[in-house]
Amino acid sequence: MTLPTKTLNINIPFELHITVDRLKTESIEHFTKLCAQIEAKPLLIQLSQGDSVEQPMISKIILDNNFDNVLKLASSYSSILRKASYNVKRLKIEVPSMNAHLFENFTTSFRKYYEWHAKVNYDHVSLLLQICDTHKAHLSLNALKNSEATRFITVREFGGKEFFDKRVNDLKEELQSEGWNITKEQAEYCIYDNNEFLDNGWLPQ
Repeated sequence: MTLPTKTLNINIPFELHITVDRLKTESIEHFTKLCAQIEAKPLLIQLSQGDSVEQPMISKIILDNNFDNVLKLASSYSSILRKASYNVKRLKIEVPSMNAHLFENFTTSFRKYYEWHAKVNYDHVSLLLQICDTHKAHLSLNALKNSEATRFITVREFGGKEFFDKRVNDLKEELQSEGWNITKEQAEYCIYDNNEFLDNGWLPQ
């Protein structure tokens, strides 16, 4: 893979997601404590469908101006997880979508893509699923939050930012016109994903 040869002029927030094998119920507390030790956020993502419906992961934001530094830190966190007997299945590194232009010349052996996540109330389920299907969006939840009444909508786009923005705006307009309140949203650009196929059956590849 070819990494950036120059350091960025500014620090930006790189967000790490390190996914491990499905957790046994008795391992969840230990996993949560380990995340606290490395100052990472534990997530137990449950997809609405797919080959790997349960995806436990850590999430950590690193403010830096050099991808090499971030990748080294991510590798060290992966090593910590492995030493604690967790099988690491995936590493994703994302930046805010507004910073995507900084990585136009950034190439790896993995595909880059945009993602948008929005938190909505999980009511009128059939209509919500219909809207998501129309816009090729997908649902998940964080089981650690005990938030059965909410879901996260994800849009993933491998094309350009203009097309990504249009898809997101069209979906937001329909959600809002149907009375859904988006309580939280985030747009990101994934610059490193060493196992995108973990999402087989949930998102189109």
